[in-house]
Amino acid sequence: MSLTLQPELDLPKNLEVCYSNDILDWVRKSLPGMRYITLKKVLPGRGKYEQFARINVQESPNPGQVPVEKSDVICDLIYRVLQYKQEEVDDTVNFLIQIYSRTATGDKPSGKHITIGTDSSTGDRETKQYDPETIAPNILDAQMEYIKMIQDNAANLYAMMTGMVQPIIESNKALQSELAAKRKDDYDIKNLEYVYAVRNEERQAALVLEQAKIKANKDKWDGALKMINKNGAFDKLMLQAANKLMGDGSSPVVEPPKKVTQVNQIRKNPLQSVPKAPPKISEEEELAMQKKIIDDSLNTNPLYTYCSYLRDTLETEARENPEENAKKYIEETMRDSLYKDLIDLLNSESEEDAKKNLLQFRNNIDPNDYSDLASIQNVLSETQKTVIGNIMSYDPGE
Repeated sequence: MSLTLQPELDLPKNLEVCYSNDILDWVRKSLPGMRYITLKKVLPGRGKYEQFARINVQESPNPGQVPVEKSDVICDLIYRVLQYKQEEVDDTVNFLIQIYSRTATGDKPSGKHITIGTDSSTGDRETKQYDPETIAPNILDAQMEYIKMIQDNAANLYAMMTGMVQPIIESNKALQSELAAKRKDDYDIKNLEYVYAVRNEERQAALVLEQAKIKANKDKWDGALKMINKNGAFDKLMLQAANKLMGDGSSPVVEPPKKVTQVNQIRKNPLQSVPKAPPKISEEEELAMQKKIIDDSLNTNPLYTYCSYLRDTLETEARENPEENAKKYIEETMRDSLYKDLIDLLNSESEEDAKKNLLQFRNNIDPNDYSDLASIQNVLSETQKTVIGNIMSYDPGE
């Protein structure tokens, strides 16, 4: 036998792979000038092969010289080598069989691509011839299945991403809504702050104006009080006004204090210190004007007027008789906190202030204070008693 195999292989004794008639016919037509046959394994990638065996047929044949071995013997050897390689990897393998024949112009190769594997249904080995330039239908099917799998995966991924993104979008919408509401709340709060600031400024301005009016009225009242007191007529005027407000039309006679020396020397001699009136206004006219001021004050601010009168008479007595006067006796007799409340009441700046201070004074009176208050009555003039009685019986809710 002139056929030799390189390298030498332990080939299977029984051929389990059948070659086709096409392969047999191809080998037969290639016999003239046949020199050798190469067997190659197809590798991944286009045009890549790995030669693993060579069958030498004729060493230096003429172009038409035919080998001794017949075509079927050559095919049998080729397929036993391919079967050996397929059994080695135990998987489907693609092969390239190339026959080199001597021609007048040199060695000319011709090749066939075959696949050797195992039939999944029968378990037998099978071989198929294929054209590498044409994709086999089963490969097309596999590619279609692969494409379909990729499309399904893409669809699933899209659905999954949509499921993940949708809550984020909804959360972002809710967040935007909350931010819009917060911006509106901040705007409303800022607007309220501006409105409050403006109104507070308006209230402050109104308060300053009201305080100015109160001060002007107080100065006017104090001036009238001093003017009338100089004439010694204030006690009588106060009693008349008080009795008028209390519903009594009588005009009681003014009596001096029992324990306190007469504090107002002007009462003993009313005309002694009367200032000269302007040339065009007589003393009677001036006195009448001041009495009208006090009368108006009693009508509009009775509690404030009573408190101002009592404060003025007590301070006048204290200035004229520092050693023995009603104010000193009251301070020594009353509890400190109650005396403070009394002074706050007498120093009230307005009718509303007097009402508030009167409530504080009343609430601070303790049953133990009654004896001290009765003792204080003994050092007051009748007019002072009447006025303080009107103060204590005054209803702040009026």
